[in-house]
Amino acid sequence: MAARDGVDVTLVSALSEDETGERLRSLVDVPRVFGRAASVPVKTRLRCDGTSLARVDRGGGSEAPQVTDDMLDVVLSADFVLASDYGRGLLRDERLRAVLTRVPVVWDPHPRGPAPVPGVRLATPNLSEATAFSGTADPDEAAAKLLSDWQVVVLAGAGRGGDDGRKGRIAPLWRDAGRRSRARCSGSRSVWSGGQVRRDGRRPAGRGCRSGRRRC
Repeated sequence: MAARDGVDVTLVSALSEDETGERLRSLVDVPRVFGRAASVPVKTRLRCDGTSLARVDRGGGSEAPQVTDDMLDVVLSADFVLASDYGRGLLRDERLRAVLTRVPVVWDPHPRGPAPVPGVRLATPNLSEATAFSGTADPDEAAAKLLSDWQVVVLAGAGRGGDDGRKGRIAPLWRDAGRRSRARCSGSRSVWSGGQVRRDGRRPAGRGCRSGRRRC
């Protein structure tokens, strides 16, 4: 979706060297850099007359994906990164996590995945994820603890009532007013699914990168 909006997108992920991996490669129509995974998860839904009857899952073993130097260089050259691996192990890689502390990051956490690295610009946990990472079941206490490491937290489905009395609203929480202003006025509206997005908002993102250097 970001690419269709004209954003310069590069997908960074890990795929298997088999028929499933090759099929996925053929479907990706943006620049991409892939490491190697032992297998990728495949979910097959059985449907009848438009209704899902069952789902058959296969693949997606426990072996950690391999992160390459090329993947690290692309991430380090990014203007902005969206980190999301659905708990599949990519974001547990220590080298990748170290690189992610050096670039602006939006992190979509997962219950099976690791906590976001310190200093992420925006984290989007739901209530169960926030309580798991913070160690407290109270939404306000959880947000306060998470904000000690993350600059902005969007706590979805927290079950707190808004002015209109509705429950389960999305509650954005800023560490301080200065960061709140910058978050609103950054000019970047780009996100990715399982990869990495580059965007400045006022100028085109640079395409070439070598060893962490960025050209724009």
